[in-house]
Amino acid sequence: MAIQLQRSSPVSSCIYLERKTTNMSNAATKPVIVIVPGAWHVPAHYAYLALKLNSIGYTVDCLELSSTNDEKDLPENTWIEDINIIRNAITSHTEAGRDVAVVMHSFGGMTGSEAACGLGKKESETSGAVVKLIYMTAFMIQEGQTRASLGVGDDWPEIAELDDPKNPKALVPLDPKHFFYHDVPEQKTQRALDNLGGCPLSHVMNTPTKVAWREIPTAYLICEDDRALTFNGQKQLIDAVRAQGVEVEVASLKASHSPFLSMPGETAKAIHGFLEKA
Repeated sequence: MAIQLQRSSPVSSCIYLERKTTNMSNAATKPVIVIVPGAWHVPAHYAYLALKLNSIGYTVDCLELSSTNDEKDLPENTWIEDINIIRNAITSHTEAGRDVAVVMHSFGGMTGSEAACGLGKKESETSGAVVKLIYMTAFMIQEGQTRASLGVGDDWPEIAELDDPKNPKALVPLDPKHFFYHDVPEQKTQRALDNLGGCPLSHVMNTPTKVAWREIPTAYLICEDDRALTFNGQKQLIDAVRAQGVEVEVASLKASHSPFLSMPGETAKAIHGFLEKA
């Protein structure tokens, strides 16, 4: 099994970093970590985190989603395509007998929540199962909700606009350095900016029809200094799910929207902490 990293240049390309042989027996006893990127983000953004997780014995599968296609003609059905990509990745591991932890970042919480439905220990028809959902400063919402339904204001800042002359249906992030990467070292920030992909407007107008946090153990990694999905916004999401009678395990980092870049070691430790209780 390999860590799949993506997009070190504007042209999509794959790099496979094999797990060290010293980690192989250890990794086989741990759940595979499937990382679901947020809007505009690609596997390359999560490379530092993937390497940190790999170094403590985890196999990591970081996904490239259809919605981050940066060509001018973004497909209209990226919501369904992304759900299928995520679900197929999960089942490729569970069918091989491996348990899976799904780590979702930002908007990845929307599609990831639906994609993992029916794949938990109680529902799975395979020998492996999804044993933990981890929302990493991610949208953990209920059926029928969209990002727009949460409103706009201090707790829910507007971070994107329709501003691409090549594709009037595409959303582009407003000041991503400010909203996503304000605590990230400059060299990492520039590379992260260069690697940002696309996001169709239609994608973020969708809503999950079902959510896996109702059936699979769930954890939330709060990023206290997040300017895109604010601390108060994250707390509101957690409180709303807890109000449904669902237990949500919580850990916090004093990080921006991108802890996988600003503090990948601490982020890996937090994820490992959640999984020790899986």
